Formats: sequence, structure tokens, C-alpha cells
Amino acid sequence: MKSYNYNTFLAVFCVGFFLLQLIATSNGRFFKALPIYLVANVVAIFIWYMQRKYAYIAVDLEKNTLNAASFFGLPSKKIPISTINHIGTKGMYAGGMTVMTITYILPDGKMKKVLCGGKESLDANFQKILDALVEINPKLHVPAELRK
Repeated sequence: MKSYNYNTFLAVFCVGFFLLQLIATSNGRFFKALPIYLVANVVAIFIWYMQRKYAYIAVDLEKNTLNAASFFGLPSKKIPISTINHIGTKGMYAGGMTVMTITYILPDGKMKKVLCGGKESLDANFQKILDALVEINPKLHVPAELRK
């Protein structure tokens, strides 16, 4: 499942730097500001590309694991669904995004809490993933905030 809020982020970021470049042009400092403008936009496009290409959340029904990767193609987290004991939420960006949190038990018995993506940034299959989690592990309760 891919994340789609990065399109909006990239657009706002690039438009903001474009406006700064226009201000610099009107002040006669175009060439001083141009390298910063170009570097900032290249970095934003690179981050956007890496997030779009490698960010996902999925349920492996054969292995009964929740798989999630979020940044720069780092190895995905593979969490056995049977070890998940809580699904929660966390508000981010001044309440503009509801992020799913998963608390699960590590092999050594310690609890670990991880963020698994924002509801608003994931596509329609997110509800199917929640349904699959509850089907595999019936003791899980999905908060109403994560449901449509």
C-alpha cells in the first residue's frame, strides 16, 4: 500500500520555494538564491520519490505477519500478527493525521510500540488490512478513528 500525502507535501514545498525565488528575483538576488532553490527542490523530489517507491503496509496471509516499510527502502518490519496485543492511534501534524500504532511483544517478552502509517495517507485497502488483522488475531480491537 502506497502513501499519497507526499504528493501534497512536494507540491507545497516546491511552490513555497518557488515563491521565495520570486521574492529573491524581485530584490535583485536571483543568482544568489538560485542554488538554494535548486538544492531544496532536488532534495524534496528525492525524498518524495523514495517514499513513494518504498513505503507500504501489507498483511502476509501465508505467514500471518504484518509487513511495513516507510523510509528509503530500509528493510521492512515483519511483525507476527499473533504477537500484536494492541492497535491504537496517535494524532500527528496538529491533528491533521491519524497514525496507526501497533504494540506487540518481542521474543524476549518486552513490549514494543511502532507507528504503521497515517490513515489519511494510505489508500482504500487500509480497511482490508485492518479486517485481515482482526481475522487472524480476533482479540484485537480496531479503534473507531481508524475506520472510515
